[in-house]
Amino acid sequence: MKEEKLTLSLTGKDSHEFILEPGRGDFNIGTKGLSKGEYDVWIEKEDTINWDTLNYHYNPLFKEQAKCPYGFWPRWVKYSGNDTGWIDWCKKRALEEFEWFPQKDMTVHLEDANISTLTIHSNYRIILFIKDKVNYLKLDGNLENYQIAKCEQVPALSFNFQKSKTKQKSYRLPDFPTLHLAIDVTIWNDVNQKPFDCTSLLQFSNLENIALIGNVENLDALQNLKNLKKIGLWNIPNLSGMPNLNDFKYLTKVIAVNIEEKGGKKLRRELIKIKKTKKLEYSSVCKLRNRTWFEIQASNYFSEWSNQNEKKTLAAYQVCLQKVKNAKEVAEVKSAMVEFITQIKQLRNIETPEWDDVYLALCNLMEKSSLPVNSKTWLDWFYETKDEESNSVNLSKR
Repeated sequence: MKEEKLTLSLTGKDSHEFILEPGRGDFNIGTKGLSKGEYDVWIEKEDTINWDTLNYHYNPLFKEQAKCPYGFWPRWVKYSGNDTGWIDWCKKRALEEFEWFPQKDMTVHLEDANISTLTIHSNYRIILFIKDKVNYLKLDGNLENYQIAKCEQVPALSFNFQKSKTKQKSYRLPDFPTLHLAIDVTIWNDVNQKPFDCTSLLQFSNLENIALIGNVENLDALQNLKNLKKIGLWNIPNLSGMPNLNDFKYLTKVIAVNIEEKGGKKLRRELIKIKKTKKLEYSSVCKLRNRTWFEIQASNYFSEWSNQNEKKTLAAYQVCLQKVKNAKEVAEVKSAMVEFITQIKQLRNIETPEWDDVYLALCNLMEKSSLPVNSKTWLDWFYETKDEESNSVNLSKR
């Protein structure tokens, strides 16, 4: 099959062109001056989008017009902006996923929107009204700013703390009274960020499926979730307080991957014992890791970069980490950081999102240093080095 050239009237007659490759199901719309990252097409802030222009298009591999009168493509949409015409558009045709980056406070009524998975990234005040057509609701950003005003049937839920900011010592879920009947919750966190406090899960007393990713604390709270059937643990650096698996009466499945070594061995012994008396779905405790692995491998802030840039940057970061940890003087810390940032500047396609990742990685480095370097000094070093003109060619500016 050949690629197909589409002429779309997104913001005016024939305003945009897009090359649809065979097998591709997604379409990404960004707003100039608001959106970060890469998008297929860009619109202006003041534009109103004609979402219906996306009807009647079919991926070259799936021309099923009779079954899908309003089109089969796109099946997944990522949109950064404030036009809400997509809500009425989704009432006519089904989407597998809509990923939205609103750029201001919004109230949205999604009761009749045919969206299987709704993902929202926002630090603004977002008030949601949803019904039974959203099967999976994924939220990240400032979770305190989300209000689920109406939810007639609770979907599976996912909360992402990976880029959250809080002055508290740990991350907690705010109270979501309309979601208290949830049975399936996933928590995303980074390995080296503040821990997620599992006690905030107790608002979901009917939970049957829980997945925890990244740094967590107060795992003992899980023993109060009496209906748990499936437990998933990924990239967990500290399993302190994890209840005995035998405490979960209805347990049917356990998956634990990349977890700390000591707690992992205990969990594995418990799983082996349970399997002797009870038939489970596929369950496994594997890839037990030591502290060094979590400090370096799991804290990969560059995983979304191009493969070549990721490999080079991760290798440079590992060298920098060891130098910072072993430094005896502040000057050695600064030297290691300057060397690391200088290497980043010589890579191609390093833009604002990549520098945001570098900043997060350096915040982690600051915590690993035993020397008295305050955050302001560290931040000054970062910007001075990043913005300094290099004698070598800065390929990212080409």
